[in-house]
Amino acid sequence: MKHIKRFNIVSRILIINFLVAAIVTLVLFISKSTNSTLNNLYGVLFLGFIPVLGGINGLIIAKPWGFLKSSMGRAIIFLSLGLIFWGLGTYVFSGLYNIVLKIAVPYPSMADVGYILALPLWAIGIFNLSRVTGVKYGLQSSSGKTLFLLIPAVVIAMSYYLLVVVVRGGVIDLSQPEILKLFFDLA
Repeated sequence: MKHIKRFNIVSRILIINFLVAAIVTLVLFISKSTNSTLNNLYGVLFLGFIPVLGGINGLIIAKPWGFLKSSMGRAIIFLSLGLIFWGLGTYVFSGLYNIVLKIAVPYPSMADVGYILALPLWAIGIFNLSRVTGVKYGLQSSSGKTLFLLIPAVVIAMSYYLLVVVVRGGVIDLSQPEILKLFFDLA
């Protein structure tokens, strides 16, 4: 019962935060403001706060599901950690660079590290979730195995085309300052 009460409190906080975010979004839209302190606070108070609090709540919720001992517990943990890293990336982007340092966000930046780290954590979480939901049965057929290999290949090919051919004009610069940017572009 204690777990349910904690979840209800977090849920209430997130719902109130969402409603305030919707009102702020409306104000920003009506005022056509794109470069104000309110825009940056929006990133910190809403775009960063919601995933971090949701991720922390997920870590708490994972305990009754077996934490690291079960696939469901691992799924919740890794999805939650991904949310936390995504929110921390947003805090660095909006809070550190825009509010504290008052500079244009460099690229790549420490915010990108948070965003990039979220992706493998989510992938691990989804993998564990797929084990819980019985995806393994879909992968036993030859058509399931084909789709499992074909879809990532198509996504990789499309990403390469868009990021290398279209955006970079087919040129990949492997010089020292550009290699980090290339990594973040592809990641």
